Amino acid sequence: MVALGGAIDPEGKLPSIGGSAVAFIEGRSALLVDYGSYPVSSAKRQEHARHIMSLPRMDKHVEIGGEKFPIMPRLGEISYVDEEYLKLTNECFADPSILYDMNRIDVFVTHAHADHVGGLPHLRRLFPHMRAYMTEPTLDMSRWSWYDAQRIAARKRIELFYSGWDVENVIGSTGIIHVQPFACGPFLVEPGHPGHILGARSCVVSMKDGHGPRVFCTGDISFDDQRTVRGAVLPQGPVDYIVSESTYAGKTRKVRGDVERNLIVGMGTALGRDGKVLFPALTIGRSIEIFELLLKAGVTNKFPVFIDGAAREIAAIYQKFSACYPSIGQHFVTTRAMREEILRSNKPLVMIAPSGMLVGGFSVQYFAQWAPGERNLVGLTSFQDSCLPGYSIMNVPRGTAVRLGDEKRKIKVPLLANVAHFALSAHASGEQILRMIDVVAPKTTFLVHGEESGMNKLVSKTSAHLEKTYIGKHYNL
Repeated sequence: MVALGGAIDPEGKLPSIGGSAVAFIEGRSALLVDYGSYPVSSAKRQEHARHIMSLPRMDKHVEIGGEKFPIMPRLGEISYVDEEYLKLTNECFADPSILYDMNRIDVFVTHAHADHVGGLPHLRRLFPHMRAYMTEPTLDMSRWSWYDAQRIAARKRIELFYSGWDVENVIGSTGIIHVQPFACGPFLVEPGHPGHILGARSCVVSMKDGHGPRVFCTGDISFDDQRTVRGAVLPQGPVDYIVSESTYAGKTRKVRGDVERNLIVGMGTALGRDGKVLFPALTIGRSIEIFELLLKAGVTNKFPVFIDGAAREIAAIYQKFSACYPSIGQHFVTTRAMREEILRSNKPLVMIAPSGMLVGGFSVQYFAQWAPGERNLVGLTSFQDSCLPGYSIMNVPRGTAVRLGDEKRKIKVPLLANVAHFALSAHASGEQILRMIDVVAPKTTFLVHGEESGMNKLVSKTSAHLEKTYIGKHYNL
């Protein structure tokens, strides 16, 4: 087993949360669990994309009628690696160089968040014989995410690492999974239920011939019941190793029920003062969770509650799989005129809009309009990256002028509204990870997808054998 990304970087250049990719190697067959993207600035991504998209494709072409059409190479036909290509892309994606000798590459996708699935079109571009496996909801949300990135790139006139051709190739080479075990070359994969978001799957990986260990890969896992998905179910039968996320390993976290009650109380206070409430929310999962929470609490019967931006499209996917309120569409902002009216409204209301870290999307527009209002509330509900605006507004005094926007367009507004952080986490707490280890009782647990300081705290709290996982280090299981 080797972590290609999403673990501790021995050189300290890459974050340990992002770029998730764990590879199991047997002979010339590789099974990856996820292949995500790292968070990098749009300027850096654009610089890299220009070079990468100018390189020759690693496949052959045939010329018909003066036009060139790609011919996908057969297994093992890729024969060279562009070193500059790898140098650039390794800042944005997990290092795939170990895969160049592989005749077979399969990717089990745990869920549709970009740090787990964002690199798949890039990987498919490198390895045309790659196959992916995921649930239907995960494929629907991933498809939306890949094409949304292309729409944004076209609007901003910037380049991406992949084209629509690459996206379609990923979709065409994806197998839909359910709960039944299935074979990937020499490996047997047993899907499980990790909670987290709609369509998410954990997995147990073993050898198809019955020899060797069983390895439980948690993906992003949540043991708390949410509004749209139930808590995780642990695998049946013996498990020799766990590869566990550790996002909140070193942090204390309130009980989810308490967080939900605090959110309702804080929101009610603002609405009672005729204020407006903005929930900047993660597009995939969190936006729908917030709406379902407000619906259950009866807020939608007393005050206008709106959903804007990309969350509307994800809500349609949740509707398709009966995972949210059937009439959620009645709460969508559907026109620019409707949006302008809401922005200027003097009446109390609630808006749910991506992005969750105020780095873009319609949440930035609503924030710019409502941040100067002392009666208003900005309710952050997810992890906030310390480099992004959401983190900043949590840590500055009221009255401070805050900056939002991208490199081309900066917005500066005074922050007089109240700001609160309601941690509606869809990840296991450190205590829950330790309880999981106690129940499953593996020989060793490998910690990924978390900060090293948190991993250290988790290791210090148990006598079980835990290891911090490093990028590029080979672990013989």
